[in-house]
Amino acid sequence: MSMNNKMNNKMNKPLRQNMSTTICRLPRLHPLFVALVVLGGLPVEALARDYFDPSFLGNNGAAVDLSQYETAGSTPEGTYLVDIYLNQTLMATRQVRFEKDDKGKVNPVLTKQELENMGVAVSRIPTMKALAPEKNVGNLSALIPSASTQLDLSQLRLNISVPQVDMNSRAGGYIDPKLWDEGIPAALFNYNLSGSKNWLKQQDGLDGGQSQSVFALLNGGFNAGAWRLRSTMSYSDYATSGMGMDVRTRSTQWRNTYLQRDIQRLRGELTLGEASTGGNIFD
Repeated sequence: MSMNNKMNNKMNKPLRQNMSTTICRLPRLHPLFVALVVLGGLPVEALARDYFDPSFLGNNGAAVDLSQYETAGSTPEGTYLVDIYLNQTLMATRQVRFEKDDKGKVNPVLTKQELENMGVAVSRIPTMKALAPEKNVGNLSALIPSASTQLDLSQLRLNISVPQVDMNSRAGGYIDPKLWDEGIPAALFNYNLSGSKNWLKQQDGLDGGQSQSVFALLNGGFNAGAWRLRSTMSYSDYATSGMGMDVRTRSTQWRNTYLQRDIQRLRGELTLGEASTGGNIFD
């Protein structure tokens, strides 16, 4: 083959292009991962709040504000009969009104005078000095740092927490006489009754017999104004017959009968009648 033919053959062959293709395979995403990413992008408030449709209440449903029930742990406005605890100590049991403040938070209606009666050192707290005695303090944490109020609806208990540095120094268990309550007129009665009866078999030529006993313990009292009357009565009856004997004994005793009242001016208590000093006086 001549040189010209070789050149012609090379020229007649198609030219080849060097091209390479790279295919990238994306990892397969698990459906659970995709769901978590979607949920993570949602606003937290949309997940934590419920909505109550007022139309279910009838024609007047539109006039009812149900927004206070949409947040978990919120307290509906109103008046509740609650036990008031200050730093885990019971202070009083009374009606307390709960109202919303300017920020929409529901707080107990407590006055400066009421907090002072419970032992809060309002005269040493700069933010409370200018308040009138009957002024509602509103959000307590805004006036006293680290203070808080919390209503436990299940227990009907209002928990108030105030740092000890903002409290007056008092003996343990002390209750201000201004918080003393005479109570309501009432009659009290409590009893405990027990008894038994036994039959004795005939033996050693003696006829059989029986025995029986009854015991009753009664506690009673009466409240009228500041006075309290208390008394305790016990009654016992024991009888046995047969086997050559016939015995019966009865006993009635009155104990701890006394009349008592508080004297606020003396911060003490007056007792007339039978009384004894409790053992805690030696603690």
